[in-house]
Amino acid sequence: MKVKIINKINLLLTTLVGMLGFSCCLTSCNMYGVPSADFFIEGRVINEEKMPLENIQVMLKDYWESVYIYTQADGTFQHRYYGEPTELVSITVKDTSGVYQSVTLNVTPSYTGGKKWYWGSDQANIEFVLKKNEE
Repeated sequence: MKVKIINKINLLLTTLVGMLGFSCCLTSCNMYGVPSADFFIEGRVINEEKMPLENIQVMLKDYWESVYIYTQADGTFQHRYYGEPTELVSITVKDTSGVYQSVTLNVTPSYTGGKKWYWGSDQANIEFVLKKNEE
């Protein structure tokens, strides 16, 4: 007798859960996955005399990772984020030789052109002017 009651309860619960799952599929529950976005950062590092600075360390830090890149001979740098959307990127520009002072700037992307799980894209172009350290 107990077994028959337990079997009927299991059948009832299975039917109920199946119906609820099916009804969710008929509504707006058709998106699966992880949000993504495209964010491109480029910039230039110069000194107070407007001369480009080569081999300056640029640290890009968001919630997930820290990326270290170095400026080219013309003082430029670039990095592209694609995947998990970042809501804030902290950019620290540092002269590892110690001649120039470090500068930190926070950038908040404003994604546009997105649909559903793709938030869209944004681009930042930033110029950093480094001052010499006081001696």
